[in-house]
Amino acid sequence: MIVGSFEKVTKTQLDYLPYMVFGFVMCSLGIVIYSLLIKFVFRPDMSKIANINTERFEQDKLPPMTLQQKILFGCLFGYLILILLPSILPKTIGVIAFIDKIGPVGVVLFFIVGLCSIKVDNKPVIDFKEIIGRYVTWDVYFLVCMAMVISGALTGEGTGIKEFTIQALNPLLGDRSPIVFATILLLFSMTITNIANNGVMGVLLMPIIYTFASQNGANPVAITTAVIFALHMAILTPAASPYAAILIGNKEWVDPKDVLKYGGIIVISSFFLYLLIGMPLANLIY
Repeated sequence: MIVGSFEKVTKTQLDYLPYMVFGFVMCSLGIVIYSLLIKFVFRPDMSKIANINTERFEQDKLPPMTLQQKILFGCLFGYLILILLPSILPKTIGVIAFIDKIGPVGVVLFFIVGLCSIKVDNKPVIDFKEIIGRYVTWDVYFLVCMAMVISGALTGEGTGIKEFTIQALNPLLGDRSPIVFATILLLFSMTITNIANNGVMGVLLMPIIYTFASQNGANPVAITTAVIFALHMAILTPAASPYAAILIGNKEWVDPKDVLKYGGIIVISSFFLYLLIGMPLANLIY
């Protein structure tokens, strides 16, 4: 949703290969830092699971994959390959140019049509009617639709919203060096996402980032990428994300004070991770 908002504001398509490289590196570093925090800072009592071995998990083995599951599993990798090809191969090649033109949405539609046409045991690999009736989260779908319209309106000519936003935020974000600008945005993003929906806040931030990044001489794609990932460090309050609400609501297992205590350390550590490593990395790959 946030990437779509950025593409609509900038009228450009985000290059997915560097985006995924950034995500892989930053998530891997995040796991390392989290593991180090557990070992040296949090130091939980692990004695109750010290003797667990793999044999316990092998008692109820999973059945072998069906042909339908194998096809769907293969399509996952097929989708990833197809959306990355325009970032790897020259777009002068006819097929690559076509994939780049239809974009990820076109690739998804291609797979949906194909999987609805292919039959296994006289049944289509996917039943489109059943999927959209039982498994599509329509509230999220309509939220995305609304967010895309809002993001377009925020930068649309004649609304005055863009000009008002620039004037209101210019004392805070205007005429800042790229590093100060990035610091303010990351700090604001990781704070606001813990009290509001990260998707909505990301959509609202996209036109602001693009406008002031161009004004301050910063790399808008690099800052946007870092902010998108930083926006998902949402664990401190029930309003931060559905997962945070489940975590904090599970008072039988977790004390809400511990969520703030340990979660706060994780969020602060992540802030410095994205500021000191994420921003230079994003500028390097973009």
